[in-house]
Amino acid sequence: MSDLYEKEHNYADAYLWQKQLTELEKHYAKTNLDKELAFVQNSLESLNKDILIKKSQLEHSNTQAELSKSQNHALVILLLFMLISVIFIAFYFRSLSNKKLLNQKNAYLDQIILQRNTLFSQIAHDISTPVTAAKLQLEAMQFNISPRDDNHLQRLDNKLGDIHRLINDLSGIALLEEAQFKISLKPQSISEFSTQLETDLPLLITTHQYQYAFHNETTINTIDIDPVRIRQVISNLINNSIKYTHNPGHISLSIRVTQHALIFVIEDSTPTVSEQHLPHIFDHLYRVPNLATTDTTGHGIGLAIVKQVVTLHNGDIEAQQSAMGGIKVTLSLPIKTKA
Repeated sequence: MSDLYEKEHNYADAYLWQKQLTELEKHYAKTNLDKELAFVQNSLESLNKDILIKKSQLEHSNTQAELSKSQNHALVILLLFMLISVIFIAFYFRSLSNKKLLNQKNAYLDQIILQRNTLFSQIAHDISTPVTAAKLQLEAMQFNISPRDDNHLQRLDNKLGDIHRLINDLSGIALLEEAQFKISLKPQSISEFSTQLETDLPLLITTHQYQYAFHNETTINTIDIDPVRIRQVISNLINNSIKYTHNPGHISLSIRVTQHALIFVIEDSTPTVSEQHLPHIFDHLYRVPNLATTDTTGHGIGLAIVKQVVTLHNGDIEAQQSAMGGIKVTLSLPIKTKA
């Protein structure tokens, strides 16, 4: 329009149109600039928001890391505390256990010392009685107060036998307490060993009726044992039955061979021992209290020797009340065989 007015030489109108156009261009440029500034401002605000969000996330991550680190430290401290507590508790209970074990050992030693003192006091008394009686018997015979016949000599011999048994008891104590028992294993014919026992049995049992039985339930003919010690065991058990069984009485010995063991069973008639004391009759120096059923006294040594010999053979021995009215002793020796 300004160009048209200029061609018509209407410069005033051309100037006005040019001025309006220039203002419109300025207004348009200003409007675009405002929009661009607004866009840039919005972009900056958005960027600031993103920065704030990232910063917040970073702070949150740092906080979480610090919290996790604190939790790890707390967990480590807790584990250390628990470990120290467990060690302390274990040490405490171990100390209690050691103290209890020490008290038990002290009580056992006190009991053994008391038993030894009682035993030696009794043996001193038991020795003095036959010694005094033998001395009086000799003096009576020496001064012709008593005749020197077989009857009085037999009495003297009985007193000396009592002294000999007491000396053997003392020797047994030394063997038990010094652990000098040793065994010498060697192959032994079971039938031969049984025949020897069958031959010796009537010589041991003279005042009682006896029974003997031998059964081999296998093809096993040989066993590794110490025959001398096992004969000593059987002899001690038989002599114990002879000592305590009322007269007239019955004593039984049976031998059975199974696939795994050589088994001896010794039974006798009255008197018996209560169930309370049966598990302890093989204990060292143990004596059944208030055994008023017989006049014979013992010192709790013979059966302890039996127990030790059986243990050295890796065998088992137990006692129970017998159907015959007395005690039933079952001795089992493991078999390492030669067929």
